[in-house]
Amino acid sequence: MVIRIGAFRSYEERLDEIRAQAAWWVAREHTGRMREAERMDLRDWLARSPAHELEYMLADSLYADDDLVAAMRLVPRYVPEPRGARWKEALAQGGRWLHEALIRGAAPKLVAASAAILLVIGLASLIDPFGRTPSTGEDARLADGMTLKTQNGERLLVQLPDGTRVEMAGGSEAKVRFARDARHFALTKGEALFEVAHDTARPFLIATDRAGVRVVGTRFLIREMPADTRVDVFDGIVEIRAPAADASTMRVRRGTRVTVGRDVTIGRFDPGTEQDWRGGWVDEASVSLGALAQLIEQRTGTRIVVDPELAQVQVSGRFRITQPEQLLAKLGPVYGFHASRTAEGYRIAK
Repeated sequence: MVIRIGAFRSYEERLDEIRAQAAWWVAREHTGRMREAERMDLRDWLARSPAHELEYMLADSLYADDDLVAAMRLVPRYVPEPRGARWKEALAQGGRWLHEALIRGAAPKLVAASAAILLVIGLASLIDPFGRTPSTGEDARLADGMTLKTQNGERLLVQLPDGTRVEMAGGSEAKVRFARDARHFALTKGEALFEVAHDTARPFLIATDRAGVRVVGTRFLIREMPADTRVDVFDGIVEIRAPAADASTMRVRRGTRVTVGRDVTIGRFDPGTEQDWRGGWVDEASVSLGALAQLIEQRTGTRIVVDPELAQVQVSGRFRITQPEQLLAKLGPVYGFHASRTAEGYRIAK
């Protein structure tokens, strides 16, 4: 499907108005002056229209980085499941139509913004992404499954047919299938922020390499890393299973952070920091330098090569990974490494 940008006055007619409002919200967020009541107003404003989310994301990216190239990297990629030459041709035609539409755009910012929310979705695939015979779902558009994928430095915002919104960071991949009795989402790598539409008859089931998450309707973030899986619950209640960690099913509420690796740890965090993730902030009590470099590369597309002897060095703090040059310059003297520029990004060595 395509994320809806209709149901309101012409996008071009309201563009200046929406951009001004988005810029005001971003300024409040970044100056640290936003109160909890304002955060609730911001969530309502973002939920009112996909155009609001689009311009907020673009304004936030421009606020964090003056380089417009960073904004252009928000263009998402949709990867269809194979279904034969006929469907491939249909998808190719859709891609040509999107390309022509973007070329006709009135302004470069509008072109970049439009590309950030348009997904060309092919028809159902013959291969079930979860390895089972596809069920006949209530919504035929997702009964047979689809794949969502982002390259490093990209960001994807998608609204599923049930109203669920998923925002995927760079370097992420997922497979989605809706059946009559459940909605399935397999996050194979990367990060995704979910706002799940309430449906008691069809729970939303998320699978990662280490954990399973069951929700009916809530907002939460899942980060799939090489060593662990993290779930941050911003609103509502979720159930988390961690069979590999030999843990029973846990029901966790708003403000709870669950990390599943060799063991399972449960902690607390401030759920009012939901927008931090969109702004490129991470708050880590302990993360390896190698894992932090991977996060930077996924979110910005900047290549970070870490010498093997430094890859397991543990660092801690609050980091803005969307500004790698400033971040590495601050961490280097503290943790005894030097970050040198390369053609593709940075190399970290003693």
